[in-house]
Amino acid sequence: MKRILVTGASGFVGQHLLKFFEDANYEIVSLERRIWHPASKNVQVIDWPIGNEIPATLAQQEFHALIHLAWDTASRSAWDTQLEQLRRLNQLCELLPRVKKVISLGTSEEYGLANGILDESTRPVLPLSAYGWGKESARQLLASRAKKTCTSLIWLRAFTIYGEGQSGNMLIPYALNQARKGSTAKFTDGIQERDFIYVGDVVRAIIYALNEDLPGNTTLNIGTGIGTQVRNVITAIATHFENNDNFEIGGLARDPNLPLQQLAQTSLADKLIGFTAKTSITEGLARILHPSNNFKITKTTD
Repeated sequence: MKRILVTGASGFVGQHLLKFFEDANYEIVSLERRIWHPASKNVQVIDWPIGNEIPATLAQQEFHALIHLAWDTASRSAWDTQLEQLRRLNQLCELLPRVKKVISLGTSEEYGLANGILDESTRPVLPLSAYGWGKESARQLLASRAKKTCTSLIWLRAFTIYGEGQSGNMLIPYALNQARKGSTAKFTDGIQERDFIYVGDVVRAIIYALNEDLPGNTTLNIGTGIGTQVRNVITAIATHFENNDNFEIGGLARDPNLPLQQLAQTSLADKLIGFTAKTSITEGLARILHPSNNFKITKTTD
C-alpha cells in the first residue's frame, strides 16, 4: 500500500481529494495545523500547529508522494500571510529526502496581469497579487529544494477553482452566500472572461499526476481552456435563487488594469499526464445549485 502525505486535506480541495482516496489502496497521512476527524479509516491526522517544528513522528517515515494543498486563502491579499506560508513550506521541505515525488497546487494568479490564452512559458506581468507572488515563490522554493534531493515536482497551476463546499470571498462562494440569504450584492460589469475549473476535475489532475513518473520539475496548467464571462456566472446564481433584483451587476468599478481574458492553454497537461477537464461551467454550477447528499465538509477543531 502506497503512503501519501497530504497537507491541507481538511480544506476545500483536500476534502474532495479524500473522497477519492476512500476507495483507493493508499495510506494517507494528513499533516494539519489544527486537529480534525476524517471519516475514512485510512487517514491518519498529525497535528502541526503554526510556529512548531515538523513533528518528530515524520522524521524517518518514507512516502510515495507529498501532495501539498495547504495554503491560507482566507488572507490571500495579506503579504505577511504569504510569507508565513512560505516559511511553513520551507519547513516541510525537510521531508523531501524521504519523498519520491511532490504534487503541489498553484494558481493562475502566478501570471499576474498577463492577458489572453496563457501557456506554461508565459512570463508573468507585474504586479502580482500577494497570493500570486506567494504561490510563484512557493513553486521556485519547491523546485530548488526538490532538485537537491532528486525529488520530482509536478506543479499544477490551477485556474479559477469552484465546487461544493467552497467558502470565502471568491466570486462563486460569495455570490452563492448572498443569493441564498436573499441579500444584496454589488459586482463589476463582469465582462472579463475567466477559466472556471470544477474541483472534481482538479482532483482528477492530482490523481493523474500521482500516477505518472515525470522526472525533474514540471509545471502544468489545469483549466478547461474555455472562457466564461463573470457576469454570466453571477446571473446564473441570482436567477436560480430568484435574487436578481438584489444583485447589482455594474455596481462596482472594474479595475481597468486587470486582464479581460485569462484562459489556460491545456495541451501540455493532456500530453504529459493525460488530463483534460470534463466538467463544463454549466454542469459544475448545476452540481453546486443542486448538491447531492454524499458530500459533507468535515469540521475542524481549533
